[in-house]
Amino acid sequence: MILLIGIAVGVDYTLFSLRRYREERSAGRTANDASRITASTSGRVVLVSGLTVMLCLTGLLCTGLDNFRGLTVGAVLVVGLSLTGAVIALPALLAALGPWVDRLRVPWLGRWRTHARPSRLWSATARKVTRRPVVWAVVGALTLAALALPALGMRLHDPAATDSLPHSTPAVAAALRVQTAFPGVLTPAKVVVSGPAQGAQILAALNAEVADSGGLLAEPVIATKVGGVLVVRVPLAGTGADAVSDRALEFLRQQALPSALGPMPGVTYAVAGKTAVSYDFNQQLGSRTPLVFAFVLVLGFVLLAVTLHSVAVSLFSIALNLLSVGAAYGLVTWIFQDGHLSSVLGFRPYGGVTGWLPLFMFVLLFALSMDYQIFIVSRIRERQADLPTKEAVVAGIGASAGVVTSAAVIMTAVFGVFVTLSAIEYKMLGIGMAAAILLDATVVRGILLPAGMCLLSSRPGKRTVEGARG
Repeated sequence: MILLIGIAVGVDYTLFSLRRYREERSAGRTANDASRITASTSGRVVLVSGLTVMLCLTGLLCTGLDNFRGLTVGAVLVVGLSLTGAVIALPALLAALGPWVDRLRVPWLGRWRTHARPSRLWSATARKVTRRPVVWAVVGALTLAALALPALGMRLHDPAATDSLPHSTPAVAAALRVQTAFPGVLTPAKVVVSGPAQGAQILAALNAEVADSGGLLAEPVIATKVGGVLVVRVPLAGTGADAVSDRALEFLRQQALPSALGPMPGVTYAVAGKTAVSYDFNQQLGSRTPLVFAFVLVLGFVLLAVTLHSVAVSLFSIALNLLSVGAAYGLVTWIFQDGHLSSVLGFRPYGGVTGWLPLFMFVLLFALSMDYQIFIVSRIRERQADLPTKEAVVAGIGASAGVVTSAAVIMTAVFGVFVTLSAIEYKMLGIGMAAAILLDATVVRGILLPAGMCLLSSRPGKRTVEGARG
């Protein structure tokens, strides 16, 4: 995961700088002058974008979960290293290579691919959008909103061991047979009991609770002496990761154990096991998710406002990011929870979405989307000194679309690696990230962004986009 994030942002930052360097060289500037201008323009954008990504990723620390702490530290470090290489090593390398930077080009793409020319497709698209910005803004927003609709029914819970991998996997096939013959024994609750009570007394009390559980708890209840404590394995109803298992765990914690062990003097207990770990993880994650969302949104707004010098453009940028994230949520729900395209992607739906995925996707996608936003808006601002707003928007989109599209394709391919893995959790991550990046680079940056910039600049008494200059 950390390696793929590093590759994705590293390629992004390199393309941003290389594009600008080629533009300056095409304008007749020397290698040293082109490298200097690249560092002061695209280099500044890369620096701001990289710091934004790193700061947004720290939002995962608000969860208080060790799983995210390690991922956050690793991701921040790899982004920081990519950023360091992009703002220090890359300009020096470009100046040293000079015209040799384009010598080893792919033969069948032709020489014109190495020239920094505006994208004809996206320039034409932006020109069409800016003629009727209201219509295109409504069309783009409704498209993303329609894609996001399935997310309203998203159910968060982790797959069981038998749901994560294909049933054709030998280990999973064997586990399914065991689960059918002995329900609940694959992922039992592990009750750690300490105190003066005897093991036989504890087992007798728990077996009585199993009989009165209405099928939520099952037999056999097995006790093992480990050091100075007794580990009691209690099979739970369900697959070990579904709603039935959660109800069984709640019954065990809130009713069965207090009733069975509470009257025994000096006895203390705690419940562990795969179901308990997953349940507690999701409870902690759910309670901290609003804090993470608030942290990232507020931080993103502040960073954009400081960088772009415009409150309206910053709020608009955040709205665009939320639209693309919502559309990705909807696609993940429609595909994996509802089971569409399961035969094509090679998975079996289990009726839910992995609990950690939406939060992780939100933080990472929000951070990465800021790259594109800052890069494109900075190119538009550069052209507003000499052009009217609509023409500046078209020129800025045309100049940046090629590198944004290329970066998006590369990042999509990077995250697409996850789709080839067997575990359904990684397939969800790959599809969700790839879909969001493609939507962000096309619908959001190609349609909604130019439409919104035109509408903001045309507000009576406002020069919102131009006020972002500087």
